[in-house]
Amino acid sequence: MLGGHEGQLLTLENYNGGDIVHTRWNWDDGAFSTIKQILLQVTDREIGSIQIEYCGKNGESIVSKWHGDFDHVIDKIELDYPDEFLTRMTGFHSFRDDISDHNVRSLCFYSNRRMYGPFGYEEGTYFDSGTYGKIVGFHGCETHLLDAIGLYVEN
Repeated sequence: MLGGHEGQLLTLENYNGGDIVHTRWNWDDGAFSTIKQILLQVTDREIGSIQIEYCGKNGESIVSKWHGDFDHVIDKIELDYPDEFLTRMTGFHSFRDDISDHNVRSLCFYSNRRMYGPFGYEEGTYFDSGTYGKIVGFHGCETHLLDAIGLYVEN
């Protein structure tokens, strides 16, 4: 866990309704002051991986490792730090027969200013984090793709 957030947090579940088929690795970046940037590696069928740049409590940039495989096209979400922050995440997840596993197919992020996305392929079961406050961190699980994603929200 990377984060060192102080204050009240709401932890939202990993969004993925699937059974574990392959070995998965859980990851948990923790919670930070805010999010500065998100990099997504997207294929034509799903979200391959995600990397997040956070702002630590002393203003320093902290970059997560890539969560998932990292050899795809990169989409970049650069927030207008410090005034813009994420408030909501939506997307789709589903089972893929060709790889016999569930994974995150699409993600869309909302800030206090605008919408980013959707990124990926909008197919499967829709999920919506709702708007509970400022998103300050992520957790999830991965195989060779991004299998599930959850949030830490400051409320």
